[in-house]
Amino acid sequence: MLFCLPFCLYAQTSIVGTISQSFNANAAGKADEGAKIYVLKYEGDAIALYETVINFLDAKKLRTLNNAVPRLVNTYKDSADVVKNKRKYEEKYLYFQNIIAKVKADEADRLVILQKMQAETSPKYDLLDQRSSKAVSQIKLKAFNSKAIADATGNFSLNTIEGKYIVLLISNNRNGLSSTELPGKILAQLVDLKEGEKVNISYKFFPD
Repeated sequence: MLFCLPFCLYAQTSIVGTISQSFNANAAGKADEGAKIYVLKYEGDAIALYETVINFLDAKKLRTLNNAVPRLVNTYKDSADVVKNKRKYEEKYLYFQNIIAKVKADEADRLVILQKMQAETSPKYDLLDQRSSKAVSQIKLKAFNSKAIADATGNFSLNTIEGKYIVLLISNNRNGLSSTELPGKILAQLVDLKEGEKVNISYKFFPD
């Protein structure tokens, strides 16, 4: 007769994924070997750390989107290519306009804060970057015993227990232009794991 300890009654709970890296968002990626994955319980001081990192990433995203349309206009406004391909140009312009509109709709409350921060130029953005960099270091430290490293194929797997967690991915092959991402570009998100659930978090890093 086989006997089973209590933990045998439960299916394994885990976070898995594939981390890749590429030169742009549309290009085929290759394995981001050595990328690090940290998993930290979303509770106590970790909540504030996560919010700091997310605020920085949202601020960075908003700056990129807000700069996209003017950059396209400045690039193409005097170009003969615009005259020949007016429809294509307008579609590209509307594409970025729609993205910006979606960000504003999804992040209405936060947008007010971020726009104010941007209106007061780089110092506030840099300060948020510094705080975010420190928050990333704290998350790494607190999650030291709950981490994984992507293998040669970019795959990782990390077992845990039921609960709400912060998952922090750090690229080993793509660096950013900020203090937060100079050691490696990052992705931070929350997952709410149920007993026996396997959550897949796959991501492709590319340059700013």
